[in-house]
Amino acid sequence: MRSKRLFKFYGILSSLFLASLLWLLWDGTVSRLDSSDGHHPSPVGTPDYTLKINRIQDVPGLTDSALVGERVTLICNLVVPDGSAAPAITNFSWSIQGYVVSDYIADNSTGRVEAVFSLKNAAVSYCWVNGGEKQVRCTADVNGTRLMARTSFNVIKPTAEIITRTGAVAVDEWPARLELHFGGETGPGIEFSNQRADTYGGVMQWVQTATALRKRQLNDSTWQRWAGSGLDTVYPYETRDPVSDYPGTPLRNDCLKKSIWDSHEMWLMFKPPGADSIFVPLRAVRWYWTGSATRGATGWTLDPRSVAHSVNPKDYETTSFPTWTNNVANSDWTNE
Repeated sequence: MRSKRLFKFYGILSSLFLASLLWLLWDGTVSRLDSSDGHHPSPVGTPDYTLKINRIQDVPGLTDSALVGERVTLICNLVVPDGSAAPAITNFSWSIQGYVVSDYIADNSTGRVEAVFSLKNAAVSYCWVNGGEKQVRCTADVNGTRLMARTSFNVIKPTAEIITRTGAVAVDEWPARLELHFGGETGPGIEFSNQRADTYGGVMQWVQTATALRKRQLNDSTWQRWAGSGLDTVYPYETRDPVSDYPGTPLRNDCLKKSIWDSHEMWLMFKPPGADSIFVPLRAVRWYWTGSATRGATGWTLDPRSVAHSVNPKDYETTSFPTWTNNVANSDWTNE
């Protein structure tokens, strides 16, 4: 029992001696990084630095929040004590949670997403596409030490739901000529309406793309095709609500048969208020229609077996942008 007490006593003395030795050898350069606020407790006798993320511009009423499509510009600064000289900050690196893009550029010819932007500068500018709680972090080197600052945003994506209503495929005179069409005098081929809760002061628009294939047999029995994919005629398709489509093709006496196989995708897009905001997708609907007509002794008639179309198709949430490099309206008839 006595030997165990002596052993414990000598062990305590050894621990105290080792702690004293480490204290004498410490040169004052050991420090830690508080990753929650970017604060760096500096060695004794040197300034105490803090790395901080500042937002350049806000949408009024949305402090610590952002809307999808809103331009968010952040800058990473070094906070120094009063009277202290600011050292150089190097090797910036940003980490942004979520789906972010730099820009969305669209017209009647091209629709594209600019997804690449620099994450290695003091400032960063981007737009969120998806909603939810998002973390942003910036790290940089100050006097040979890696510092970090971070912040969070509540990214708001407006709620929406696209309700559709479809019509029928027919051959008749509408509006002032004989056509094979989807929809007609009794109503549109398809109608889209947005059941939305709040636009947060922003605007909505509709954008539609198409993949079209149409064939016709001329009076000399030559077959021709009209095919293309890309934007459906004009960007944006419409800005009002509801919006409708009455697709069709004229039926004339220069051919014996005409057929259509068309598929489309309609996007509902949102642009928030604020300088340099962009349109981002909220929801979309895929739909199609097909039909054939033949000219006989009594004129043009619809082939009932050829008819098919979407019936009140359902929408879906999306973060995918409509993109294109071609306008379907630029397609032309060519011989097969």
